[in-house]
Amino acid sequence: MKLFCKPKEKLPKREVFLKDALLDAQRNLQDAYDGLSNASEPDLIDSYIYALNAASLRYKVILRDYKTMVAQKSKLNLRTKTVENAINIQCPVAPGLVRNRNT
Repeated sequence: MKLFCKPKEKLPKREVFLKDALLDAQRNLQDAYDGLSNASEPDLIDSYIYALNAASLRYKVILRDYKTMVAQKSKLNLRTKTVENAINIQCPVAPGLVRNRNT
């Protein structure tokens, strides 16, 4: 029985959702391109152009949201590291614990 085990890191729900949505949008975009290349009737061509535009816009929006989330996450990590560095710099060392480099 493990008393002290490190819990597995889970991706945040929003990140998982955006990754899945991005993959789904890519599939929809590819399906629209494939359908457009095989369409011969004018109504079908119009339908696939509409689907292509919708899939393209959806992909752009999801990608923008994902990039924003990643940027915010990296800013948060940078702030955390900066705070940790500031704490390390501001913490004085007790005189008895400092080693003399000359000896």
